[in-house]
Amino acid sequence: VSTQSTGNWILVHGTEAMSLRYCVPDSRGTRSSTLKSRISSATPLQRATPLHNRILEADQLVMDGEYEQALLPLAKAIFLAPDDSVLYIARAEVYLALCDLGSAILNYKKAVKLESGNEVRDSPGVSLSVAALKLSELQAARAAHLLSSSRFNEAASEAQCALELRPLHAPPRVLLVLALVGAGQSGEALEQIRQLIEAQPRNELYYLLRCRINLNLNKLEEVVDDISRLSRIAPDHPQVQALSKDINSWCDQLCIKSTNAITTGQYEHALTLLSRAVNLCPESAELYHKRGMVHRLAGHLEDSMQQFEVAIDKSGGPMLAPDSARQLRLLHNELGVQYHKWGMYVEAIDKFDAAIRGIEGNSGLDDVVATIYANRGDCYQVLGADDKALQDYERCYALLADSKQVHVKRKVAAKCARSCFNRGKLASSFAEFGRAATFYSKAISLNPQVADYHFERAVVSGRLDLRTQQRQDLEATLKLEPDHPKAMKILSSICPHHELIMRRTI
Repeated sequence: VSTQSTGNWILVHGTEAMSLRYCVPDSRGTRSSTLKSRISSATPLQRATPLHNRILEADQLVMDGEYEQALLPLAKAIFLAPDDSVLYIARAEVYLALCDLGSAILNYKKAVKLESGNEVRDSPGVSLSVAALKLSELQAARAAHLLSSSRFNEAASEAQCALELRPLHAPPRVLLVLALVGAGQSGEALEQIRQLIEAQPRNELYYLLRCRINLNLNKLEEVVDDISRLSRIAPDHPQVQALSKDINSWCDQLCIKSTNAITTGQYEHALTLLSRAVNLCPESAELYHKRGMVHRLAGHLEDSMQQFEVAIDKSGGPMLAPDSARQLRLLHNELGVQYHKWGMYVEAIDKFDAAIRGIEGNSGLDDVVATIYANRGDCYQVLGADDKALQDYERCYALLADSKQVHVKRKVAAKCARSCFNRGKLASSFAEFGRAATFYSKAISLNPQVADYHFERAVVSGRLDLRTQQRQDLEATLKLEPDHPKAMKILSSICPHHELIMRRTI
């Protein structure tokens, strides 16, 4: 799919395999750089030794391309100077020319050990010699060769050795990932990829590799996360586009998993799944609606409202998203009820206002809207705004006219009657007795089972010289509350021989 070259490395990234090869230059007709350096730096005394003669012989054979013959004088030189790392490096170069990677690696290991002892093992990646760098390259190349032969455990071992020398070098770690996957150690492979991504967070190839591994493990959530990142980092990459073709089916699977999580009460997990689905399909109003529902179930009312608002916006308005609009009204109402319980009546009214505004232009008025009016009326009543409370109660009662919820209608009627009663008392305090009588009459029509409503209308009827009405209201008051002292007193003053008075006297 993509090829990246650096120096002697050729890193081939693919969906099925990834190989790392070491390119050996043709050294025929040229002197070994290692032997050349050793020969040129020799002192006159050193040139007279058998060791120097063996080195000269090996160098000449290398120049003539006689690599196999060069191994014998090098072996003799090593026998004469077994602690000379340069000789092992020279022999490793000869083995490389013969394409004997295993023997070259062994000689480089010996050279590195002679040069640094345990320093490389104790402090990997610090001040590496040329031999150590070459050894790391060769071990990685051997790991790639073993990978191509499906010898995964051996490849992992070689890649790990290369990584110990150069822990910050990406190619050996990539090879280690592939070897671990081939060996069935996907968990360790994912950990290695995590380290690669931490070092190079914008390298799309690492995300693609992790996607492939997670797909094999059927870890859909992790795949979705990586595809979301890839769509931002490399949207035009052919593999990203190929994986994106399955986005809709993945979204459906995530929604199914989120539904299962909801049924078991795992709301946070359900939100995580839906958030991944939203990352895949950010324009889907349905996903925002579902996420809003889960937030509501989890008690996150503010977050739920935000999700429903986005769903309405994505749909093109409340008329095109009736379910989201209705849920948003419900949430405004629930928040208003909470504020009412906390004594924050002004804030509660704001929430009820927002809920009511959501139904403008919508003919689907239902019991929910009636409840909102009733709740706002309660807040107005507590604040002493009986006129506004009465308006809301009347609207609520009108919306419930065809409702079959009799107990709800009675409750709202009682609230409306109380508000009318309060308005009547206010009018009485200003000597507006005719207006007061109207309010009391309305209160009685809504809730005729309250004695005080009848009594107060009897009082203002007396002020208006409506004696018959006054007597009837007093009778109704005493019927509902036989021991009402004020009603009995007024009735005895206007009708001393009334049956109720006579009965009480006897």
